[in-house]
Amino acid sequence: MKTITLTNSELVYLFADKLVSQRSRLVNYDRHHCGEKISIKPLAQAMVTAAVAQLVDQKYISLELREVKKLIFLSGKEVFANRDKNGERELSGIEQRLIKNIDQDTKLRDAVYNLLNQDTTSPWGQIVKFSKDSLVGKGWLVPAEEKKMFVGQMKYAFDPKKREELIGEFENLKKRFDRFSFDKRMHETIVGAINKGMSARVEREDGAGDLDG
Repeated sequence: MKTITLTNSELVYLFADKLVSQRSRLVNYDRHHCGEKISIKPLAQAMVTAAVAQLVDQKYISLELREVKKLIFLSGKEVFANRDKNGERELSGIEQRLIKNIDQDTKLRDAVYNLLNQDTTSPWGQIVKFSKDSLVGKGWLVPAEEKKMFVGQMKYAFDPKKREELIGEFENLKKRFDRFSFDKRMHETIVGAINKGMSARVEREDGAGDLDG
């Protein structure tokens, strides 16, 4: 029997049609192998959240919620991450890149921000592509260039038989998600940190993204 070595974020992408409800008709979507146009922002959010969940669940990192000063008279909650063991060789995709950005007392949103080396018009799409490329390398996705209006676009195919092989892994992923989101306050702060880290990478006319606040 084939050994399945997929990360959380890779599984989220393969089953995005079941995990991400938002769809987009015109812009900011991923042309998913299921045939649907899945909104790229919630997809990227779900994939990075899944990556964090795996790193915590497998004890690569630990998270801590702290009170920090935002302005002179205001404070707020911030998620800090600590690396507890190395995992670059065992991990792939978003998980592999994310753990490289975590040392001791690392703000989670900084680790997400540093997934990319520079600002871009769609940081969400670039982050999703990390796992897509990893899935291609593992043989789960097959890329094929498709000509559309004289412009080459990449389309990815996923064998339905392989999808059947992963049903058990998909069910386990949903259980892991439930455990990870059990502490709602912590989970909401984690998701907020992830969104801030990605959004700060949006290319702006005035220069680099802003991680303050």
